[in-house]
Amino acid sequence: MSTLERLRTTLATLNLAAIDARLEALLESASKKEPAYADFLLETMSTEADARRQRYLKTRLQLAHLPYVKTFDQFDFAFQPSIDERQVRELRTLRFVHEASNVILLGPPGVGKTHLAVALAETAIQSGQAAYFMTAHDLVPQSRLDSTAGTAAGGSSGCRPEQSRQADGLSFFRHGQIYQSDVVFF
Repeated sequence: MSTLERLRTTLATLNLAAIDARLEALLESASKKEPAYADFLLETMSTEADARRQRYLKTRLQLAHLPYVKTFDQFDFAFQPSIDERQVRELRTLRFVHEASNVILLGPPGVGKTHLAVALAETAIQSGQAAYFMTAHDLVPQSRLDSTAGTAAGGSSGCRPEQSRQADGLSFFRHGQIYQSDVVFF
């Protein structure tokens, strides 16, 4: 067995698929550039770390059930002058997550509530938080199910036990009014 074959076997054993996929290019680049060993190792490991981060983000975005992916940069504040851009910039910091505050976006249809909620979720996911998007229409029946399941399990939180472990993330609701909120805008 050649050194390259043993290397591929080791990469497969360690589940380093991204390095394995780029191995030929990495070795060719190293032979041409003759980098220091530490630089070659950094480039090689960065290949795997970048691929894993991309898979993590893709999975988190799928689990968030976002209706589409939009960012804050795509939001047109000129189209909706009633939105306080400074307040949106503050929300982008995600301070409300660390303070365990709620954000509820209220307003008539077509003013950008969903876009901003999706952008907040995307920002949160990029920073390592969990996020989940749900319409208010879906929230009411789900809340009833959660409440019933919490009561049946002997709990009083109104959350199913498997959901209460995910409380450190973000949940977004649209098209409705939910009371006892810490932050409200629109």
